[in-house]
Amino acid sequence: MHISDIEGEYIPRKGDKVKFRLCPMPPKFDKFQAVHIQIVDFTPEVRFDALLLLFLMWLELFLLYFIHGH
Repeated sequence: MHISDIEGEYIPRKGDKVKFRLCPMPPKFDKFQAVHIQIVDFTPEVRFDALLLLFLMWLELFLLYFIHGH
């Protein structure tokens, strides 16, 4: 699975029910990769929006930079 194959705001996690298409992989086309992945049902746990998660990671780096000096 590649991040560009995920359709929507959330990243599939273990236990999520998803639907997808299988795409044969070159050069022999004997292996497959899931594409056009859509989450059908989430696992029953708290989810974070991908943008919120990126913002929180950026904020942590920003604060560490200014706390420890630049």
